Amino acid sequence: METSGKFSSNQVLAIVRPALVEMGFLVEGSSPETSSIFRPVFFGRSGEHDLQYRIDAYHPTLKIGLEVERGRAWQGNAIYRDIVQMSLIVDMDYAAVAVPEEYHYSRSVNRTFEECEKVLRAIYGGQRLRLPFKGFLLIAY
Repeated sequence: METSGKFSSNQVLAIVRPALVEMGFLVEGSSPETSSIFRPVFFGRSGEHDLQYRIDAYHPTLKIGLEVERGRAWQGNAIYRDIVQMSLIVDMDYAAVAVPEEYHYSRSVNRTFEECEKVLRAIYGGQRLRLPFKGFLLIAY
């Protein structure tokens, strides 16, 4: 299959949505109640969410968060935003980010998966930054 970043992140999410829902994930756009999935970061004095982030999918039992990105995963630094935001979300033990193998932009080809993998290897291979996850999965599509 020719992927090369031709699908938007919403199109990719639409393809995998039925399988994710079947596995028990709450997935953005799978029902009126899940048009957006927000997960808390901070709680205010009354116990209400003081700060929360929107993610593409969340498994409440396994505590897995999933983000699906397109070319901006690398070019727009979304991988860094995803790592930081997912690290701050309450009740998230595992994180997964799906990115295209390659992203064609103008006349250049960006090896998105390879570049995002380098970031995660640097984080997990070094001692300077520790992420709070039991596991982090980078998915290429």
